[in-house]
Amino acid sequence: MKRYVSLFCVALIAGCGSPHLPPAPPKIVTTTTRRGRDFDTSRAKDIQNNQTTTTEIIKWFGEPFAKKIVSTNQIGWLYEWNQSTLTTDRSTKTVNIRETGYRKKLELLIIDDVIRNHIFDEGPFEGERTTEAR
Repeated sequence: MKRYVSLFCVALIAGCGSPHLPPAPPKIVTTTTRRGRDFDTSRAKDIQNNQTTTTEIIKWFGEPFAKKIVSTNQIGWLYEWNQSTLTTDRSTKTVNIRETGYRKKLELLIIDDVIRNHIFDEGPFEGERTTEAR
């Protein structure tokens, strides 16, 4: 009987002494991110500098994602949306990050409620970068 009690105590102590380490993080992680507010780009070709008004822009695209004061009489509006997939590879001594996605961006310069200048960009994109592992 003493032998069984001794074995039970040894097993109990050995079980308490073993470390409970968290699982190792995965070497390759993929995440999807979204930024901005999606908008219909079909009317982007209809924007005419010095003619299109802010009322038309709001009717076509809705409220901008961001606004900023450029100068005393100039305002900037931004419509922006992108969705991308980031793949982070930590399997070597460096961290490799690959990003692929799709973006839409419309920037407007406004004076007296009229579009004075605009830039529109839409399409797929990709990029890679490498950093030192920490």
